[in-house]
Amino acid sequence: MQRPDKELAPAMPDESPLLCAAKRIAREVASNGCTVSPGNRPEKFWVEGPRQLQGIPRMLVFIENHAADDFQNTTPSRRAVMADRMRGSLASTWSDAIEHAGSERHLHIDSETLQ
Repeated sequence: MQRPDKELAPAMPDESPLLCAAKRIAREVASNGCTVSPGNRPEKFWVEGPRQLQGIPRMLVFIENHAADDFQNTTPSRRAVMADRMRGSLASTWSDAIEHAGSERHLHIDSETLQ
């Protein structure tokens, strides 16, 4: 049986490997009740959680071009380390979004975030 996460956060042909990894990790961090949808720029996406009493938790994730290039041009073992650091940033920002439901939290993933 094929994993459903590919259907829930599809990759477009022009998406960077970092953006694909960020969407996958955001889906894992935010859980199955959340929606991952594209932003109005190629390297940006939204994560929205289920409605709560205070509102809907939202997180907007921006992927910087330099970070995407660094991620693409590194070794697989280094990518795994970068993905773990990104997971920590996504989890922290999503936790903040849950705490302050009804407002938007923004996360910029740049080269510093991944180091």
